[in-house]
Amino acid sequence: MAHKINNVNVNLKKINEEAYPRGVERRFAEFAPARPLIRETDAITADPVFVGRENDESKFVKQIIGEINDVFSVLPIVGMGGIGKTTLARRIFNHPRTETHFDERIWVCVSENFDVLTILKSILVSLKETSDIGDSRQHVMAKLREKLKDKRCLLVLDDLWNEKRGEWDDLKNALMGVNPNKGNVIIVTTRNESVASIVNPHNCNHKLEKLSEDDCWSIIKAKAFEGGDVPEHFQTIGKAIARQCRGSPLASKMMGAVLRGKEIDDWESIQKIGPSNIEGDENSVKAHLRSQKRKQVMYGHWSQKAVYHAKICQTSSTCVLWFYAKHE
Repeated sequence: MAHKINNVNVNLKKINEEAYPRGVERRFAEFAPARPLIRETDAITADPVFVGRENDESKFVKQIIGEINDVFSVLPIVGMGGIGKTTLARRIFNHPRTETHFDERIWVCVSENFDVLTILKSILVSLKETSDIGDSRQHVMAKLREKLKDKRCLLVLDDLWNEKRGEWDDLKNALMGVNPNKGNVIIVTTRNESVASIVNPHNCNHKLEKLSEDDCWSIIKAKAFEGGDVPEHFQTIGKAIARQCRGSPLASKMMGAVLRGKEIDDWESIQKIGPSNIEGDENSVKAHLRSQKRKQVMYGHWSQKAVYHAKICQTSSTCVLWFYAKHE
């Protein structure tokens, strides 16, 4: 690893030396570790571009409003980062049939901080508990029982990472003690199939597949042209960019945002580089697309005959991005 890092430093030095005479400032950016940063989600944010998941939404809604004989039926949504798990869960949560079927709908963003008492307190806050909750588990459980007694509930646990079965059992048993009625549903979103097998050992998880190229292009069009007409000369290059998004809705949305308002030459330049390092991970998608924005600033320093290169070097904890130009 040390040898690789040394090679990176040597290459960076060489690139800076080549870039400086051409008027390019010497700079590079360090990005966060590959492990995703904790981000808090919610059930209210609008998702104006929802493409390719209509069948998933319909299937899920039909399942959760049907006859359920368990006290808490757990339904995992599994898929790689950026594939649309949170968006799908939010659509299900806010579906009109879901709203009328459940007495209470609760959204908790868990992420890597899986602490049972913290989750129980977050549920209370979601139920508009205004009194001092405190840190007593007994008190929190009593409050939850008051709020959820004789009610049918939908609970979304978004972005679950916990792989400790004992902690999951503790949470589920607490919820069953609070509300022992049949027909409650827990929707879990996770990247890890191992997590899905813990929360539902019967392999009844819903795995989200990649979107089609046409769906990715539909997302890019919606973001780049905001529902307006797409000029014919943008169609071919746009579809090529959509193909490079490799079925990721997040990559497609961000590429559409980057391409909004750009001229055809800019589309072609971006397509030549392409999101070749995007594997569905949210951080790598964002890092790659942020690099495109920075590159636009450099266009004025380079001739039209320059070949633009983007290189990504990943170590165990750092993603270093740099750009340089070489004349043909």
